[in-house]
Amino acid sequence: MKEIIQSPLLLTLVSIGLIYILGFSLVYLKKPTAAVWKWGLPKKN
Repeated sequence: MKEIIQSPLLLTLVSIGLIYILGFSLVYLKKPTAAVWKWGLPKKN
């Protein structure tokens, strides 16, 4: 079990997975943010 935990392949796969999830969440959070700002900040007339 200790060899698996210290495996460079496992570390690489976990790192790639975290970067992938982070990238996905940034893309999906960026899209609705513009709509939320429109709701929260009404236009001044």
